[in-house]
Amino acid sequence: MTTAIDALLNVMVLAKECAGAFQADVYQALHERGVEPAHVIGTSAGAINSAVIAGNTPAVRIAVLTDVWHPLPTAMSWPRC
Repeated sequence: MTTAIDALLNVMVLAKECAGAFQADVYQALHERGVEPAHVIGTSAGAINSAVIAGNTPAVRIAVLTDVWHPLPTAMSWPRC
């Protein structure tokens, strides 16, 4: 039986427009509260975030996600973050 806590530890990461940066911020908020996913899966930008989460230790995930998403300029011609 899956509990609510188990469900929180399994993250499905979907993407639309600037969702990649939003997902990174949500992951950071969970990480700061001691919640780490047991499994991740994603599409598009979510696949990038999933790869970062799955491929790095918890200690460096936030730094890598920040490097990936937050240097994006705000005046981009495609979806603005």
